[in-house]
Amino acid sequence: SATAAIGKGLAIAVVATIVIYLGVSSVALGVLGTDALSTSGAPLFDAGSRFLGRWNAPVIVFAAVAAIGTTINAIYLTFTRFLFAMGQDRVLPAALADIHPRWATPHVAILAVFCCSVAGLLLLPSSILFLFLAVNLPTMTKYFFNCLAAARLATGHPELLARARFRLKVGTVRAWAYAGMVSSVVLFAVGLTADWRPYGVLATWAVAGALY
Repeated sequence: SATAAIGKGLAIAVVATIVIYLGVSSVALGVLGTDALSTSGAPLFDAGSRFLGRWNAPVIVFAAVAAIGTTINAIYLTFTRFLFAMGQDRVLPAALADIHPRWATPHVAILAVFCCSVAGLLLLPSSILFLFLAVNLPTMTKYFFNCLAAARLATGHPELLARARFRLKVGTVRAWAYAGMVSSVVLFAVGLTADWRPYGVLATWAVAGALY
């Protein structure tokens, strides 16, 4: 069924992502070494220059444009739908739920996301480490609470778990959920030793959201 296919697709995508990231990281580390990798401002470009020669620049630029394009597309799909749903539920201003009469898109939410993206581009530092943490800290926060929700569902609502098409045992769900929560906390702690500024940005947003 479609529901089971989505669950299996998510699992396959996660495994594929892990394999690709480990492969890329291993190659970069093996080519540059730990010292050069830790000080590099563009590690993939520096690693590629060792074995791609004159093809390094066009290959890396093409890969970067493709990666950034797909990331921006995903951000727009998710960020705009979050704002749209919150506008529908009146958690945020109802105007965010407006649908364009011709294009049938949440145009107000899309414009809001565009403005936020431009503001981030102009105001945030260009440090790779800062931007990496700024992007991933909210993701780790989301994963932590997703895992917490999964653990609570498996413990408190086994009837919902029993109806799932892509179903795991209660103990398995809880084990993976707790492992995900621990991993998120560890990554949070490790990142804090590298650069505290993204944590300040996240805390500011958290306070603003709580006050709102």
